[in-house]
Amino acid sequence: MQLIFEITWNCPAKCKHCTVPKGNVIIDLELYERALKLFRNLKSEMSVVLSGGEPTTIPWLDKYVGLAKNLGYSVTVVTNGFFPDTALYSGADLIEVSVDYWGTKHNENRGVKGLWNHINYLLQKGKGRVVIRATLLNDNYEDLLKIHENYPDIPMLVMPVRGYVIKPPKKHLEALAKLDNVYIANNCPAGISSFVIAPGLNPEKELDVLACIFYRKLLGRLRKFTEDELEKILEEGRKLPRFPCEKQYTSNIQ
Repeated sequence: MQLIFEITWNCPAKCKHCTVPKGNVIIDLELYERALKLFRNLKSEMSVVLSGGEPTTIPWLDKYVGLAKNLGYSVTVVTNGFFPDTALYSGADLIEVSVDYWGTKHNENRGVKGLWNHINYLLQKGKGRVVIRATLLNDNYEDLLKIHENYPDIPMLVMPVRGYVIKPPKKHLEALAKLDNVYIANNCPAGISSFVIAPGLNPEKELDVLACIFYRKLLGRLRKFTEDELEKILEEGRKLPRFPCEKQYTSNIQ
């Protein structure tokens, strides 16, 4: 089971495909640990993804990593590379670097000057521990090919946008899937084996559990961090159809 913690909503980037709210809120370490302990009872193999926002804007990112690893979770940090050393020295088992375009075009898309240089630094310094996480849009297929051409030894995880106006053509997905070391996300674990845990309405006292980073349906809230709260969340997750984000965005543009 995978728990995606949006440990902060603070992020300097302005990505056109981002669905995460903006704000300076940070998940409290105590609440984070309580959530980890609650979910830890479910299965023996558990993983944590530390996301955001941009998690490297938190100087004590290593504390989030350490708490999860001490409870037996494997830990991935997903970063846009804003503070690369914070990611590299966090103690995470894996670092996923978000890259959507090649060179300065990526800076322009993310709205952050110099970000491409930070990404190159991460890819070079973190070999063996860093992978590329790319969102396939309707206009960046050639860019992803160039990234793969220049970094063929680094695995590329491709997340296709589904169901709305910047959805990529099927032929681009099929072409990328044929490349070595490229992996296309083609299943939907939302609410079944993957949950998003985000700051709640009262972020100092509660956490929201959502279905997916793209389909942000509220499955429930952790207030008392009890087995009953967790079971209700799991029950709501089991009700979801697969790829609900496709229906969500399709209905929005009709």
